[in-house]
Amino acid sequence: MTCSPSRWFAALAAALLALPAWGQTDPCAAKSFEDRLLKRYTVDACWKGDAALRKRFEGVTRGFAGKDAEALTWLDLARGQLRAQAAAVQASAGSARQFQDLNDRLGLALTQMDGLRSIDQLGGTDGAQRFPLLQINQWDVDGPPANFGMRHLEEKGCSDKSPPDEACVDAYAAAVELTDHVFVVKKVLSVLREPEAAAMRAQFAQREARWASYFYDTQFPYWWELAVNRYLEQYCGDAFHGKVGRLLVDEACKRPKEDPAGNPLEWREPPRYRAIFLHPDIGLQYLRDEPRGERFKPALVFQWFGYQWWDWKEDKATDVRALSLVSTVADAATQKRHGFGVQVRWKGFAVALTRHGSELAVTLNLMLVDRMTELDEEWSAKLKRLKD
Repeated sequence: MTCSPSRWFAALAAALLALPAWGQTDPCAAKSFEDRLLKRYTVDACWKGDAALRKRFEGVTRGFAGKDAEALTWLDLARGQLRAQAAAVQASAGSARQFQDLNDRLGLALTQMDGLRSIDQLGGTDGAQRFPLLQINQWDVDGPPANFGMRHLEEKGCSDKSPPDEACVDAYAAAVELTDHVFVVKKVLSVLREPEAAAMRAQFAQREARWASYFYDTQFPYWWELAVNRYLEQYCGDAFHGKVGRLLVDEACKRPKEDPAGNPLEWREPPRYRAIFLHPDIGLQYLRDEPRGERFKPALVFQWFGYQWWDWKEDKATDVRALSLVSTVADAATQKRHGFGVQVRWKGFAVALTRHGSELAVTLNLMLVDRMTELDEEWSAKLKRLKD
C-alpha cells in the first residue's frame, strides 16, 4: 500500500505543528518541586495558566470592585490568611499559644463581620475603630507567597526532589493549596491598595516636577546657596528662618522627620521660599549724572543676603518675588563705582536701587532689559502701522 504525496505532506505538517516552537521553552518548567512552586507565583503566565486559581482571584477581585459585602468574600480572605499564618507558627516549636491567638483573632474578625453592611463602612477613623480586624493592613502576609509553600516542602524533605517523585507529589499539592491562599490574599490586597498607590505615584510626580521648578522657574541657586538653605532648614520652627517663612508665605519650613540616628524618615518637600546668599549677577545700570552716551553701562550685581518666595500652582512656581541687600559695581566716570542698596524681584524681572556717592543708580537685570527691548520693538511696529 502506497501513501499519496498529499497525505505524506499532511502527516509531516501535523508532526511539525505538534513540536514546540523553535527556541521557545515552557516558562513554568522546573527541575525541582521548589523551583516549580516558585515559578508558579512569580511568573504571570504560570499562575494565570491555572484556571481555578485565576477564576478565584478574578471572582474575589470583582466582589471588592463592586463593593460586595457578602460574608463569604471576607471569610475567604480571612480563612486564607489565618491558614497561612497558622502554618507559619506551626513550623516552630512551642507555637500552640500563637496558634490559639490566631484562632481568637479570627473569631473576633467574624464577629465584626456580622456588623458589616457595606465595605464603605471600613473607611475613615470610625471604620478603623468599629472594624479594626477587618482593615486591609491586618490581612497582609509577610514575605513572598511561595515562602510558605517552600517551608512545607522543606519540612517534608521535598525541596530538592524532582517530579515524578511519588513521595513528594502530595506534599507539593499541599504546598500549592496553602500558597494559593496567601497568593490570592496578596493579589486582592494589591487591587484594593491601587488607589493609594496611584495617589502616591501622583505625589511622586508632583514632587519631582516641583523640585525641577524650584531650580529653573525661580532665581537659579548656586551650590553654596543650596548648602546654606539646607543648613537653615535644620533650624525651623521659632528660629529666624522659620519666622521669615511665616512672614512671607504664612508657613514655616518643615524639617523632615528623622530616626534616632539622624536618618530622614520621609521625603523632603520643595519649600515655598529660600534664602539668597552671595549671589552674583549682571545687569544694565543707569546713572543720570554720567556724560551723555555713557549713562547706561553694564554692571555687576552682588546680592549679599535676602529671600525669595513664590506660590505653587499645581507643580509650577509662580509669582516669584524676592528682596535682597545688594552691591553694584560699574565703570562710572563721575560717581563712585561701588554702590549699596536693595533689589526687588518679581517673576523674572529685577530692579536694584543703589547709592553711588550722591547719586542713586537704577540697575535692571538682563531679562528686564530684554523685555523692554521687545516692548520697544512692539510699540515701534504699532506706530509704523498707524503711520502707514
